[in-house]
Amino acid sequence: MKLFNVLPNLKRQNSGATAVEFALIVPVFFVILFGVIFYGLIIGIGSSLQHTAQEAARASIAGMTDTERDSLARSRIQSLLSGSQLIRIDALTIATGSSSTDSSLWTVSLTYNIQASGLANLARAFVVTPDMLKRSASYRNGGY
Repeated sequence: MKLFNVLPNLKRQNSGATAVEFALIVPVFFVILFGVIFYGLIIGIGSSLQHTAQEAARASIAGMTDTERDSLARSRIQSLLSGSQLIRIDALTIATGSSSTDSSLWTVSLTYNIQASGLANLARAFVVTPDMLKRSASYRNGGY
């Protein structure tokens, strides 16, 4: 009999509704927030890799031989990324050489292992991240 007296009072009491709504919304909000942050980092890393590949390819134009071009490109990559906060050099693979489709093109390819950088381990709790990022730039031999 007392149960029937309590039911009308439940409709009028909403003191815990805000806490329940907060508990339901906050996890979704944080997943979206961290997803935006991590995807922003991935886009920033990709942009830095592309810029580095282009600068290394430009620097390699001055080389007369393939060995000299490779040395110039690697030197430029090292100088660009030595103070980088986004890219760890030990997680970067550098490939230089003539293009497989056009022998008059010199190509610098950078492959960044996101797994080795440690960023992916943290991000996997919130978002799906790629394992590798690859960027490349090509210039015609002789600079023309």
